Amino acid sequence: MPIATFDGVRMKLTTVLLRWYKSFNISYKSDVPPRLGAQSRPWNALEVGDDLAEDYSFIGIPIESDITTIVGGNESGKSHLISAISKVLTGKGIDGEEFGQTDLCRYATVPSHEATRWPQIGLSFELDASAEDDVVRRALQGAPVPTGQIEEITLVLGTSDQEAAAQVFFNNSEGAVAISATQLAKLREGLPRVQFLDAEAALPDNLTLTELLSACDPESEPPTRFGLTAAQAAAEFLLEIPSETPNQLSAEQLTTLKNIQSTLVANRSDISADARLAVTLFRDILDVPAEELRQVLDQPIDRRGYTQYFLERWNDRLFERLDLAHFWQQDDQASIKLVYKDTSLYFDITDKTGATYTFKERSSGLRYFLSYYIQAKALERRGRDRNAVILMDEPDCFLSIIGQRNLLAVFESLVGRERAMGKAQLLYTTHSPFLINRNFPRRIRVVVKEEAEEGTQYYSRASARRFEPVRSALGIDTAQTLFMGATNLVLEGLTDQFLLNEMVRALVTTDKAHEFIDLNDVVVVSADGALNIEKVLAASQWGDEPLPATVVVVDGDQAGTDAINSITGGTSGKKKLIEPEFCVQLKSSLHESLSSVQLDTIEDLIPRALYGRAFRKYVERWYKEIFDKHAAKLDSLISSQLGTTKPGIVSSCKSISNEIDGLSEDYDKLGVLEEVLSIVRDTLTDGTKDEDVERFITRMKALYRHLNDTIDLSKQAAARRSMTANVKRLIREFVRVRETGCSVVELRRHLQRLGREAPAQGIGQNLAAAVEALERRVQEVAQSGQSHLVGEEWDSWTDALEKIRRDPLEVVDVEKIVKRS
Repeated sequence: MPIATFDGVRMKLTTVLLRWYKSFNISYKSDVPPRLGAQSRPWNALEVGDDLAEDYSFIGIPIESDITTIVGGNESGKSHLISAISKVLTGKGIDGEEFGQTDLCRYATVPSHEATRWPQIGLSFELDASAEDDVVRRALQGAPVPTGQIEEITLVLGTSDQEAAAQVFFNNSEGAVAISATQLAKLREGLPRVQFLDAEAALPDNLTLTELLSACDPESEPPTRFGLTAAQAAAEFLLEIPSETPNQLSAEQLTTLKNIQSTLVANRSDISADARLAVTLFRDILDVPAEELRQVLDQPIDRRGYTQYFLERWNDRLFERLDLAHFWQQDDQASIKLVYKDTSLYFDITDKTGATYTFKERSSGLRYFLSYYIQAKALERRGRDRNAVILMDEPDCFLSIIGQRNLLAVFESLVGRERAMGKAQLLYTTHSPFLINRNFPRRIRVVVKEEAEEGTQYYSRASARRFEPVRSALGIDTAQTLFMGATNLVLEGLTDQFLLNEMVRALVTTDKAHEFIDLNDVVVVSADGALNIEKVLAASQWGDEPLPATVVVVDGDQAGTDAINSITGGTSGKKKLIEPEFCVQLKSSLHESLSSVQLDTIEDLIPRALYGRAFRKYVERWYKEIFDKHAAKLDSLISSQLGTTKPGIVSSCKSISNEIDGLSEDYDKLGVLEEVLSIVRDTLTDGTKDEDVERFITRMKALYRHLNDTIDLSKQAAARRSMTANVKRLIREFVRVRETGCSVVELRRHLQRLGREAPAQGIGQNLAAAVEALERRVQEVAQSGQSHLVGEEWDSWTDALEKIRRDPLEVVDVEKIVKRS
């Protein structure tokens, strides 16, 4: 019986603790994780004595309240970390192995190596409600639980004390409370439950209803499936045996029979894993009870209509509840459909071409994405009553770059407040830069396998803005792989790129992401100077292909104006690379909130007083002796130079640098911006009111809104170009090989293909209406019994198609061209 009801409870995992476990030895890193730096760590004294505690520190890895991404090279300990979480919460790892002494690190640095030595793993949790306090107290009845509100507990496994199954620390107090196996089991009932997303599970291409029903019953033995070819060979052999002498086989027949048996055994497969995923789909997403499946299985062949009734219900739910096209962005018309034949269910995929495929005929990417997506949707539908820690180990193996980006969107949905109500936490490991959400570097945790006895170490500062040592841990050069994409924001300089990216990361939250540019969708590129923008745009085009969705941002000075003229064809002799409406020049006219700002460069968005504070902090940090000597003069210059409203905040600080002996002649714009971001982050963290910071945030949001509007326009233009090019190509190729006539069936298919290129709303609505009108005409022809279109009648159809080809976006009244026979 559950020990408590968890509606509304928000118990969260905050830290994973590891010592002498698997590849994790002890912490050799001096940089204490920020979340642990402000609190004592009494668990370090476990099993080693108080005087040795600091020398044998647990490796503490903080966990985010929503998503945590574990990155690292092969054999770096990522899977061990995930498994440790499961072992604390359930007693078993992701591989099903129980926690025990055999998990001891083989090169563990411990005071002694007696046989009783255990590895130690633990988890810390924040309690968010008095109900959770009550859950803990009821679970640990009989244990010396401290009085007062319990706000945090830390549970540690691994002890030489045979009577203590675990140790519990309350509110980081120094004394550990030993608990029994019974108390541990009850406490686990109240902790967040563990859910796995199986990275190796794949939705089956087909399975029989018998297999599905068997998988619905955990106690039943799953049936065995044999290869079709081997099974057919066995059946043919048995049919050839004379019925009058079935027990008398020749030596040759016995040899053949043994060979068939060997082949059947070699081709035998256990479908239980595939079937379990299908059960997840039917039970948790489609709400199909086992009784309904059995009812369909028991129907005779002549009751196909009744069976079809159930099948249509299942397919309607499949379309509605999966909403696959929303997340599988590689094909917004992709759908999955169930087909029932000969007591077997088949999964068919339909894509934007209108063709139908089996999983075996498609790449493995869609199949595995579907598998992950189905597991996530099932968790979403059944997991709202209690906190959950969701674990997934390396989901990137079978997915393309775009597929991995699509999976990121599924992850966000899985832990979102709308669906999970803030109760779910997701931790996953990856080797791929494309499964890192660039909007949230705070989520990254890097583990690295160090030399000798150091083992796996955690780099607590690895989520820094330049993603180092993330890049090294992944083993790739992310700068090259992330250079240009389907949607690009090309900036004049590095400081523009830094400020736009880092303000997103400083301000964005999952529920306010729409207020900023999406760094997962938009590739932000620095041209390193206004003169280089033309080269960047030219390099992003391949052959005769048009420029992808791209927006250019330049300074408000003459160099920026010249750059825009050059890339838009306004300068004599220059090729137009981009339309003027997709070029943004930093001017006060960008938004009404910027009307009072003298805006030439992106730094001018920063209030002058805030920039002055950042400049002062920069000098104090990097030129300490000069600052101590000239602090009064520096303050006076900052007040006089930055206390005005004249434009050019950077040039003002350059002038200040020139008047202070010893300051570098090369003004470090990026270094000062780092101090600006530091002030912003500190203000947001402390929750203090800072009018300069608030004003800066308001201005940046205005810029993001303008950029997003321009990016949307550029995307629409790119979509128009793509749709127009596709329609023109399809019509040209179709008509070219049908000069004298065409069958009605072929024409109908061609019109359906054109219709899939034209969304019914927005830029394709005229094309959609024209194609729909022609489809009605060809339907009339088909109903009249006519099978072919020839002569003048076919000429009128080709004229109609040619009118569409000339201008797919503006075509109207095309059906009036078509003549009737």
